[in-house]
Amino acid sequence: MAVLEQLLDRAGSIRDIVAVERQLTDREARLNSLLRQQAYLADQTSLSTITVHLQRHPVDEPEEEDGEDGFLAGLSAGWAALGTVAVGLATVAGALLPFLGVALVLGVPGWLLVPETLEQRRTPDTVSDTEVADAAAEVIAGLLGDVRALKAEAKRAGTTEQPGLPARVVSRLRGRRSPSR
Repeated sequence: MAVLEQLLDRAGSIRDIVAVERQLTDREARLNSLLRQQAYLADQTSLSTITVHLQRHPVDEPEEEDGEDGFLAGLSAGWAALGTVAVGLATVAGALLPFLGVALVLGVPGWLLVPETLEQRRTPDTVSDTEVADAAAEVIAGLLGDVRALKAEAKRAGTTEQPGLPARVVSRLRGRRSPSR
């Protein structure tokens, strides 16, 4: 601010004086604002309460080793390990128990209803794979019998050329119905 006052003394024109006074006013306003803010914060911190809790934690003393070796030490360690495993299994069972309850509530009715719906879907007109295979085997056996009969007929007639299917075989094949219909 002292520098601005010196500039005000050296200013030669009114425009320079107005510019210096404007800067001087802005700086003084900013300074007053900062001083008020500092006073407010000092007042706030002087009224604040500080709470301190001090607590001593007991120091864990290292356990002294028994120096046990041999069968009894192994038995003791195994017993402790068995207890740890049992606690772990109980924890897992406790965590899974709610899910088992939900699975039973939702799964048992669904399991009981699924076989009934599958039986309802199967209609008497449905042909199983076994029935289809039996029908195919029957058709093939009939055709083989017809081919053998044709060969025997051609042999009796004494011809060496292969005859076509006789009209009776063709009509029989056209008239044959599959068991699925």
